[in-house]
Amino acid sequence: MSFTVVPLGRTIGAEIKGLDLKQPLDDATFDRLNDAFLEWAVLVFRAQHLDDDQQVAFTRRFGELEDARVRLGDSDDKGPRVFSDFANYDDQGEIVAPDSRKMRFLNGNFFWHTDSSFKPVPAGPSILSGRVIPPEGGETEFADLRAAYDALPDAKQREVAGLLAEHCLIHSRKRYGFHEFSETELKQWPPVLNPLVRRHPETGRKSLFVGSHAGRIVGMDDEAGAKLIDELIAFATQPEFVYSHHWTLGDLIMWDNRCCMHRGRMWDQQRHKRNIKRTTVAGLGPTVVDGRPVD
Repeated sequence: MSFTVVPLGRTIGAEIKGLDLKQPLDDATFDRLNDAFLEWAVLVFRAQHLDDDQQVAFTRRFGELEDARVRLGDSDDKGPRVFSDFANYDDQGEIVAPDSRKMRFLNGNFFWHTDSSFKPVPAGPSILSGRVIPPEGGETEFADLRAAYDALPDAKQREVAGLLAEHCLIHSRKRYGFHEFSETELKQWPPVLNPLVRRHPETGRKSLFVGSHAGRIVGMDDEAGAKLIDELIAFATQPEFVYSHHWTLGDLIMWDNRCCMHRGRMWDQQRHKRNIKRTTVAGLGPTVVDGRPVD
């Protein structure tokens, strides 16, 4: 299959033109597509209109699927899930109140983060399809943590080398004032360690590994650690490192959680429905073993 790669940002983001993702990719096409993905970290496919089975099939081309289950509340749902569903309406099509516990919890996605960095094995690529799109707002932004690391002053690179951060889903929710966690939820999301700088397992390139799930730094007091994390997030999200995607119906985007952050942008949740469905490729292993970064 033939396709073209059109850069969208300075260092991150490219649109792929000429592919119909409803069709299986032959090996040569997949290899070229994966090369583009490793170079640009975010790939955009316009107007694909994939159904659930087609999205899952495309995701599995890149590896095993991660269990997307995140139990909010005391649900007895213990089975694995393929999709993360970010709809602001219920099964009857009614818009959920923005002050509901579900929507307040999901609002944590408006902060810069990396998918599943709070899990013992952080995620590989994520794939998101636009099923219901509001007329305005609701953009998704991506930040290139490779280019940000490269741009750090030498002294700052030396400062962050070897440091470990504690990641937890509760950290990111507390950032905007969500504190009402049940005992079940607290046990579900114990903190894990990740390095502030990680090396990409396929390219070997170094990048920062930060985001709103990171709350503390090992060996630093809480205030100083939080200040350093916020400083690195602010540095990495300067305009030259960011691509902002304006959704149209049927778009599909994939991004590399191993080297970029992302966040959603607000839209009028009380007036307009929005549903974007995510599948995620499981990571290959933890980034820290026995207290030491895996290189």
